[in-house]
Amino acid sequence: MKASEIVEQAQTIPADTYKLGVKGCEPAYSKEKALPMLKMDYVVTEGEYKGRHVFENIMLIPASLWVLKKFLIAIGEGELELPITTGADGAYVIDEKGCFEVICSTVIGQEVLVDVSVEPENKEKGWKAKNRVIEYYPGTSRTAFTTKGAGVGEAHWAD
Repeated sequence: MKASEIVEQAQTIPADTYKLGVKGCEPAYSKEKALPMLKMDYVVTEGEYKGRHVFENIMLIPASLWVLKKFLIAIGEGELELPITTGADGAYVIDEKGCFEVICSTVIGQEVLVDVSVEPENKEKGWKAKNRVIEYYPGTSRTAFTTKGAGVGEAHWAD
């Protein structure tokens, strides 16, 4: 292969549905508010863009747990026991370090079918164009898992 033919693995891929393998799951905290999150590194496992990476941050805060739920159900880990409880007021209490350990040790090597979009470059914020995971699908089915009409922390399968 000629050096000029090497494709940068972090380049964006076109918006479409892709089968991704979970290559990395790293505990992290957001820059602005130091909120806990999982830095996910996925690799396209088949097709024209095989080997290319898609990155995603899954926040571990009560208002965003529905994203984690969708992801875990889509990879077949919907019954994974997480160190999350509810307090006296009904709010979620998240053991961040415990979640980091349980989730990252479980998801590496799993595959997930997702819809990916392309967010345009944002020169004001200094961001290059990037991919965003916008939907997860269970197994190889395109029956979407949706939160349309669901309350915070709730979700249901689309008809």
